[in-house]
Amino acid sequence: AFRFTLVSGTDAIKGGYPPDALLDRFRYLLSQHMRRNFTIPTGGHGTESISSLDYINSMMLQSDEGFLRLFPGWPGKEAKFVRLRASGAFLVSAKWNDKQIDDVEIYSEKGGKCVVLNPWTGQLVTITDENKNTIRSTVEGGKISFDTKQGSNYFLNPDTKPKRTTTKTLTDIDVQIGSQIWMKTNLSVS
Repeated sequence: AFRFTLVSGTDAIKGGYPPDALLDRFRYLLSQHMRRNFTIPTGGHGTESISSLDYINSMMLQSDEGFLRLFPGWPGKEAKFVRLRASGAFLVSAKWNDKQIDDVEIYSEKGGKCVVLNPWTGQLVTITDENKNTIRSTVEGGKISFDTKQGSNYFLNPDTKPKRTTTKTLTDIDVQIGSQIWMKTNLSVS
């Protein structure tokens, strides 16, 4: 009798196993063993008997380390998930499009602190609620933390504002050459 369980599929994803290999195996199992009514000939079970949903969900969202991690094992193809349940009573939605994460929405079922691994490494992130109010957050070790209220939606987006730069006012002892500012005394030749 056919019996294949990929109980360790979630662990394989978390351990860095190539996601394409798991997806290929999943496609093979479906094409070779799935009946037209979406069951597998092992007592009437469907995709749940090959643990497919768990490891596919783990490719898109992980939350068992105390923070949300978006698309940690996704193989780069366009994808979207809507309202996947995460630890901390959060329902998370996001889209992977053209090698970037978009449309991140987090619904807080009970309120409390939400911690997210920055989906846009090295960029600042803006968090807003459903009323477009900016939510205060802290960043530590690449993780963004913010407080949530029960029953509220939060939207995360990369900050598109240009970074502030200070402009030095030139004095009569300074000379600007290109983008560099020199003191005239450094330029004098005797």
